[in-house]
Amino acid sequence: MADAAKTGAAGASKSRAAASRRPAAKPGTRFAFDLSTSARWSGVAVGIVRVERELARRAQEHLGDRLQYCLYDLHAKAFRTIDPTTAMAIVEGRLNVDFEPGETQRLADLELRTQVRAHLLNRPRLFSVLQALRGRKVSIEQTLALRAATGAPSMTFRQIGREYLIGNPRLYQAFQRLRGRSLSLSQISQIRAEEARQRRPVEAGAKRVKLADLAAGELKLAPDLVVISGGLDWEHKDLRAIYRLKGEHGFRYAAILYDLIPLNLPQYVVPHYVNLLTDYFGELFWTADFGMCISRKTQEDALAYCAENGMQPLAMRHFPLGGDLPPSKVQATLPEALTGKRYAIFVSTIEPRKNHRALYEAWDHAVRQGRIDAETCRLVFVGRAGWNTSELMHEIRTNPHTKDSIVLMEGVSDAMLDALYKGADFGLFPSRYEGYGLPLAEMLSHGLPCIVSPAGSLPEVGEQLVVYKDPIDIAGWSEEIVRFFSEPQLLAAHRQAIRERYRPISWERASDEFFRALEGLVKS
Repeated sequence: MADAAKTGAAGASKSRAAASRRPAAKPGTRFAFDLSTSARWSGVAVGIVRVERELARRAQEHLGDRLQYCLYDLHAKAFRTIDPTTAMAIVEGRLNVDFEPGETQRLADLELRTQVRAHLLNRPRLFSVLQALRGRKVSIEQTLALRAATGAPSMTFRQIGREYLIGNPRLYQAFQRLRGRSLSLSQISQIRAEEARQRRPVEAGAKRVKLADLAAGELKLAPDLVVISGGLDWEHKDLRAIYRLKGEHGFRYAAILYDLIPLNLPQYVVPHYVNLLTDYFGELFWTADFGMCISRKTQEDALAYCAENGMQPLAMRHFPLGGDLPPSKVQATLPEALTGKRYAIFVSTIEPRKNHRALYEAWDHAVRQGRIDAETCRLVFVGRAGWNTSELMHEIRTNPHTKDSIVLMEGVSDAMLDALYKGADFGLFPSRYEGYGLPLAEMLSHGLPCIVSPAGSLPEVGEQLVVYKDPIDIAGWSEEIVRFFSEPQLLAAHRQAIRERYRPISWERASDEFFRALEGLVKS
């Protein structure tokens, strides 16, 4: 499986053939729902984490006493059971699990190395010299190609240096003494913890425990078991080890497929993830028995990929995602920057594929022309800054024409997100490609008129109830945004159409369809 996505065809065929020789699932088939991703996650549940948690929350009502919850121990290459009370604490964000000592620090070190590499790529001759010292010959042209694929660093050298120092407490302590500051190791530990919370805030009341302290026993692996995995398998699983376990014990593996963007549109994936995810999909199609796709489009993409690469496809079904937000006891108030303002909202991590730049440039164009009142109207981006966006973020924060009318929000709670949806004039979604488009479902469930890209699965979610614009048509986006702000009757007509014709999909219904489809696959 060196190039698993290409050479996995034979393995996938063997896996299907081997599966056909295993005992058929009995009426009493057991299920184990894996929560490895949710257990590691701190902060507000978004995207894949929200899907994993919402399905896990409702799994017991569908599967009853046939269900167990589990975690994958990457170090021991084993699945470990957890009791339902612990599982619900994870699902509700009240419990985080440390799987292996030093895991957090290793991820932080990887990020720093990635940032240093991005800086060096901006100095092609220096990068080539350093590679030569490592025994690697890299030409200037190759370096420039790597730089284009990697994108700009999001941290300065000063920030990188400080992160490295504070990750080495005694060195940081010595450095601070040279500056005349006396800090104890305990104080440095507190500083590190606080900065970690700021980067990825832990939900209020969340408790962190070690996997070993959960007293989790090994999951009983047997032919009557189906493991359900809906998380970040490429980060938290060893699929080759799971494949070997399947060969030994005969259990089956059901994976949720979100999209095939790393295979079909690798230019929109963090560069150092491209090879990892390419290998992951090859190993997944080799290992999994069932594929639960989050949209019809994702299922079509998966079937097409298997056909193009000579792989026997998984048994697959598709299901929708829910557009309702978890209920909250807290009623959020809009931030001061939006008080008394009209605004359009886009909810998504800020990264190239999501296409925030198109909205920024469309907004800038309309403001410069005087067609949007920058005093009363706002463009709201909800989501953290992701990879390759440093130049865009710099422009957004410094452009004198628009910096006061574009509002950036991250770490937004579900209660605040609900308030933002309810207060918005309309929603935006200019993405270059989506496997589903969960924020669009949420916006429509809140009755919001929307301007949307027709890419990927978005037409499947938006149907005929949204206005579609080509994601590269900046002038078109600018024109539509102006129309939505300036024609109240247009917004009213869209809201009326959504009320009359949109059939909101709740997480209850999404879960019903998911477990019904999965059981159908298992029985067949």
